[in-house]
Amino acid sequence: HYACLQLDAWGAGATTYDILLGHPPFSNPDDDLSDPPLDQLAEAILSGRPTTDPAAAGLSAACCNFLARALEVDSVKRASVAELLQHSWLAV
Repeated sequence: HYACLQLDAWGAGATTYDILLGHPPFSNPDDDLSDPPLDQLAEAILSGRPTTDPAAAGLSAACCNFLARALEVDSVKRASVAELLQHSWLAV
């Protein structure tokens, strides 16, 4: 079953991660910017574990929670776009 809005939430998480950490969540930041083989990229995405731990990179607990909720592999468990927009990390 295809869940467009859940994919939008995942994409928002991936984009936010890339902006904050300077590389996509499932690519090796030490690479020479070449794309990893597709099978390795798919495996990394399905693992749900970004290559750089946001907490280890010094991001706040609230930010790490936002990223974890957005990048959840299971679309049923993943935060919705509406939930992400209400997340405490985005509160001003």
